[in-house]
Amino acid sequence: MESSKKEVEFFLSKDGLLNLSVNGLNYYSRYNIKSDIIRFLKPYIEKSGKRYILFGLGLGYHAEMLLEMDDKEVIIVETEANLLNLLLSKQEIIQLLKNDRITLLSKIQDLKLAREDRIIIIPTWHKTLESGPIKDALQEIIWLRTNKAANDLLVTNFRLNICSDFRNISNLKNLLARESSILVSAGPSLDAQMNFLKKAKGRMFILAVGAAYKPLLEAGIEPDAVIIEDPNPVVYAQIENIKLKIPLFVGCTVYPLVLSCPAPAKYMIFQKGMSDAEAYSREHQLDLIEVGGSVATMAFSLLLYMGVSQLIFVGQDLAYTNGRSHSDGSTSNKSFKYDIRTQYKVLSNRGNQVPTSLSWNYFRKFLENKIAQYPKVQFVNTALDGAVIRGAKYLSSNDIVIPSVTSKDYSDLIIAND
Repeated sequence: MESSKKEVEFFLSKDGLLNLSVNGLNYYSRYNIKSDIIRFLKPYIEKSGKRYILFGLGLGYHAEMLLEMDDKEVIIVETEANLLNLLLSKQEIIQLLKNDRITLLSKIQDLKLAREDRIIIIPTWHKTLESGPIKDALQEIIWLRTNKAANDLLVTNFRLNICSDFRNISNLKNLLARESSILVSAGPSLDAQMNFLKKAKGRMFILAVGAAYKPLLEAGIEPDAVIIEDPNPVVYAQIENIKLKIPLFVGCTVYPLVLSCPAPAKYMIFQKGMSDAEAYSREHQLDLIEVGGSVATMAFSLLLYMGVSQLIFVGQDLAYTNGRSHSDGSTSNKSFKYDIRTQYKVLSNRGNQVPTSLSWNYFRKFLENKIAQYPKVQFVNTALDGAVIRGAKYLSSNDIVIPSVTSKDYSDLIIAND
């Protein structure tokens, strides 16, 4: 069990029910606890499931409502020792635990999951959980669940996109064998890398994610290709009012209007794990790519598919820098205040702990797992204040050797090879 001391406070909500605050974060609504919990639990109620696995005890309200909404067994996992000891002194908790359908576990090792189990994670419990393997595993569950919830939009976009005019990527496989490449993302560190990118232009293949494209253009840098993946309308701003001079790569579930943008060539990437994409690819004999959930991870997989021998991350911070999530000029730029206690911390290339998010942590693990599968490829990370990506050596861009070859037009190379 975790044994760190947490700041715990009890107070009354507007509805008269006892509420709980841990490290300044409220477990429940300040106004109507039970109606808020019902809204939260409804998507999890499933008659075909075996049991409910509830991570976080709190004041027992979630467990109580599960008992009322369904007749299944409820397993409560509470690994925070000090918090658990305090909660077990409450009469309400004592009464709850007397129910025959309730089991309380204080060690994650005692939990034996079955395929039919429904996993429910109380958000505040997860946010206040100490960093470690348990938090890592649960973050992945939350992220995958969030991705699944957006599936209807993905399917709609997919069905519209396959009716458009696009090229497939099959002829590009291993096209960049023995070439160096740069994956340009829109993290805060991108702003400091413009001179390096200008020097590398024509000597390394530069693939930019959509959110980094306009900052590059403003700096006088035309990448060799741009890649866009987001299924939401906001993504169109990344290339709105621009007539592309370079190839455009898109995910098969991208916001459909993106494909209306003029470009010399448009390539669609079909992703592993999406049943519609897999069926379409089988029917038309197209290659599938493991995209990893973000435009940067999709771009990363594309570069490996194209056979690069060196892959340099630029702007792939995967962490907040002074409250900034993106480059100043990025269409995805966000600058906001956040409560450091709600963030997950990881090691930076500078050697200190930096705050990240659930999704960024998931993407980082995807990159690390893929890197381990390509021992012959050299991976370099230039984000000093960004998260460490295991397997990608940190190097200042000043120390990266730029090939002294005749300048190449990689955009023409791609289009001519198709």
